[in-house]
Amino acid sequence: MKSLARLQITRVRLSDPADVRDLLALLAEYAAGPTGRGRPLDETARRTLPDRLAEHPHYLGWLARDEGRAIGLVNAFQGVS
Repeated sequence: MKSLARLQITRVRLSDPADVRDLLALLAEYAAGPTGRGRPLDETARRTLPDRLAEHPHYLGWLARDEGRAIGLVNAFQGVS
């Protein structure tokens, strides 16, 4: 069993190139899988998504890393229905 002591969860900082890289990598993996669209993110999405998220006033994101390797992502948007 892996130790949770190595697990680090931090807020996504869209001004940090490493966070943006990990965010896009994890989203591309999800998009290409069976619960996504079955294909990777297109180049337009990869290029514009970080800025669009930064402009969204109710976006929050968290990255989970194990010894520096991104292993999980939570994207949240506040909304009222």
